[in-house]
Amino acid sequence: MFTKKIIVGVFLSLSIAANSAHVGFTKKAESEPGTISVDLNSIDGMHGIQFDLIFNSNEVSFDSADIITGSNGVMFETREIEDGILRGIAFSLSGDRVDGSLEFSFSPLAGFNGETHLEFSNAVLADQDGKSIPVTLGSYDMGFGNSVPTATALNSIYPNPFNPNTTINYSLDSDSYVSINVFDATGRVVAELVNDNVSAGYHNVVWNASNSASGVYFIKMISGNDVFTNKLMFVK
Repeated sequence: MFTKKIIVGVFLSLSIAANSAHVGFTKKAESEPGTISVDLNSIDGMHGIQFDLIFNSNEVSFDSADIITGSNGVMFETREIEDGILRGIAFSLSGDRVDGSLEFSFSPLAGFNGETHLEFSNAVLADQDGKSIPVTLGSYDMGFGNSVPTATALNSIYPNPFNPNTTINYSLDSDSYVSINVFDATGRVVAELVNDNVSAGYHNVVWNASNSASGVYFIKMISGNDVFTNKLMFVK
């Protein structure tokens, strides 16, 4: 989910704005484990931001990103530009300042138990005149410990589209018998990935589709009374 063509010149200028800003992380008390926020309200006069968020892809997987804002016409897009680097951009379509907060969610990979390091890099901020706002960048050590997810869910699938391997991340709030199967567009089961009792926690499974044809596939996960589905795109 990323704007295919970004006119980055909107964030670049030969002149520098007088005010400065800090882009860092905050943890809300009510947030789910693995969720972190970035407060945009503290950045005066910001009308656009582009940044890279670096994380350890051997420890956690990126699940989602969202913006919570009171302004109309604020556009926020993210994508992983390479393994462990998330690029984001937010700007106002109406000319208003960008406010609110950015919300990022990560899941620990199976077997990871501890703290993972997140940090911002290559951030460019602009005011309403297109002038660059000087910025300092923060980092954060996100701890998972022995935390048990508060909900059962089918989480991120990355990469997607993929060739030929993709990793399916899921979480269980209690011990459960889990079934995860892959279906083709006709509804035929092409791979049985999990059919077993699984303990509460964060888990992942890899699907190697090298023996399958290119096309659209569907993941279906069943855990107790919970059923989740998601779409995959295999491109050779």
